[in-house]
Amino acid sequence: MKKIYFSLILLTTGLCGYSQTEAGSVLLGGNISFTSTTSSQDGMYAGHSSSTMFTLNPMIGIFPVNNFAVILSTDYVTGSFSENGNSSSGHTLLIGPLLRYYFPASQSVKFFGGAGVEFGSGEGQTSTVYQFQAGPAFFINRNLALEFNVNYQTATIKTQGDITPQPDTKQSQFGISIGFMVYLGKGKS
Repeated sequence: MKKIYFSLILLTTGLCGYSQTEAGSVLLGGNISFTSTTSSQDGMYAGHSSSTMFTLNPMIGIFPVNNFAVILSTDYVTGSFSENGNSSSGHTLLIGPLLRYYFPASQSVKFFGGAGVEFGSGEGQTSTVYQFQAGPAFFINRNLALEFNVNYQTATIKTQGDITPQPDTKQSQFGISIGFMVYLGKGKS
């Protein structure tokens, strides 16, 4: 009896494991990430700086073909910055398209790779962010996955000055995030 029960579980997992990313399915979910940085400099330019950023990244997308998702990605970033006793904080909202392809690895794991661009503004600045990401999606059941995401972002930030134009700031960031995704669709019965 145990062998039959175990075989049924494997069969059910196998049938459900590949249905999440088929054409016509919808993806809902998001990731969160936290970044904290400190730096200090000795000598003639002695100083200390630190920054803390928290990012909430909700997403919604659709699979026009099997394993390929077109996603509307948003990032709400809140952060604080301190340098030599002076501190500031700010918020930025970014939105843009993200393309993602899923590579089936097993019945309950799919690896993904993606690229996108986001545009945003906040606190007298406008931003353009290019991102690249990859990671595994571990399917807890047919419709829910836990994702780990390794990403690289490069940003151009323009600051509007009161009188004189400010130079653009270029930033690059490597990070990791974790999140949940819900996959809705017809699936296999």
